[in-house]
This record gives sequence, C-alpha cells and structure tokens, in this order.
Amino acid sequence: DAMLNGWPVHMMAAAGSGKTFFLVHLCLKLLYSTHEGYVLVVTQTKSLALFIANWLGQRMERVVVSQSMLQRVHFMYMPDQSTKLQGPFAVDVQQGKITMQKWTGGSVEYKLTAVDEAHHILEDPANYNSILVRHAACMAASWYLCKI
Repeated sequence: DAMLNGWPVHMMAAAGSGKTFFLVHLCLKLLYSTHEGYVLVVTQTKSLALFIANWLGQRMERVVVSQSMLQRVHFMYMPDQSTKLQGPFAVDVQQGKITMQKWTGGSVEYKLTAVDEAHHILEDPANYNSILVRHAACMAASWYLCKI
C-alpha cells in the first residue's frame, strides 16, 4: 500500500525469498494499469536485467501487447568489471529475442524506479546520484524508489 501511495519502500529479505519476483509483478501491475509512463529497473549486471526483461515478457498476455509494454521498461546496470552504472537501456524484441539498446528517445516519465541488489549498487555515491540526479528531470513528481 505504501508504494502505491507514492512512498519509497525498502525491501529486505533473505536470498531466494522472492524480492525480484515481487519486482516483476509490481512492474506488470504498473504497466497494465496505465499506458503512460515508464519503469526504470536498476540491476547490478546486464544478465540480471535480461533475466528480468525475459521474465516480464513471458508473463505478458499477448505478443503485440508485450512488445509495446516491454518498450516502456528501461534498465540501468553495471557493465562487466565496472562499478559505475550505465544506461538507461531500452528493451528491444527482435524475432523473439530480447536485447538491450541504449535509450535515445529523450526524456520520459518514470512511474516506478526499482533498484535490485541495492546494497551493492548504492554503496557508490556516484551510482546513487546517477539514478536520482541524472534522471530527475525525466521522473514524475510522484515516482517510487523501490530498493529490492
């Protein structure tokens, strides 16, 4: 309820308890409930970003709907051997294969910003600023920072 009312939420639980599963379903709920706005998911690795994008795509009901909805999901992640976030990247679906392409579409309104593995990502202040400051002009006045 707190998240749906615009309050930041910090989820902490043991490994394997379903935090990322919750994130996927929260993204789906938001994407289905409105045709406006974007979701920004911040992960530690590109592999996890692709896993989440694939998981979202599999849970969407129709192919046409899923492609247009997936295009509203952006990702930031740390490239191999780096501690600095890169992105945002947009999900691209070509012949059933999900890839990440650098977002070049300009400012967007993020209805949800979720940081998975926040204890690793946000330990570097530059990453925290990259999420909050770099995208501040793009984010809605009532966005969420959900640290998963």
